[in-house]
Amino acid sequence: MLPTLGFTRDRIFQLLLSEALAIALLGGLVGVLLATLIIGALSRPGIGLPVAMHMTVATALAVMLAAAFIGVASALIPSYRASRLRIVDALRYIG
Repeated sequence: MLPTLGFTRDRIFQLLLSEALAIALLGGLVGVLLATLIIGALSRPGIGLPVAMHMTVATALAVMLAAAFIGVASALIPSYRASRLRIVDALRYIG
């Protein structure tokens, strides 16, 4: 549908990849927040864990970078294929 609005194939590809990146980063952020909460709950006195756990900024950044890389890498081929679809073929996939 986007080609009918004047979007080029490259622009559609960039749009789909940026959407995948945004979703991956949001998922990474939710994961970091949940991990921080769980670590905080498990590292209270009396829980009895054998190791001390904590979430550092470096760990959070590594998780966010991994999420971004995995999200973009997994969206490359589907985004490329979707950007190359003809309008008639794209309309067939609409429910």
